[in-house]
Amino acid sequence: MNKKEIDDAAIALKKEKERLRVAAYRAANPEKVKASLARYRAANREKIKEMDAKYYAENREKCKAVRANYRAAKKAKAATTGDNHD
Repeated sequence: MNKKEIDDAAIALKKEKERLRVAAYRAANPEKVKASLARYRAANREKIKEMDAKYYAENREKCKAVRANYRAAKKAKAATTGDNHD
């Protein structure tokens, strides 16, 4: 392996280690993470709207499928529990 390949491997390992560290923190502190995300979204409403609109535009079919699945699951649950509130 040459120096560039070694450096790339080291960088990849550092990124993986950081990703795992963040995942462990999120798993250990779900309420803190949720509150932090809510504060960020509240402080950056316009930026979040733009990001959401861009994602929806790029993934329109995927978003429609997710919504359809959600609605179907909600109807199925309402049918089994007898709850007819939408």
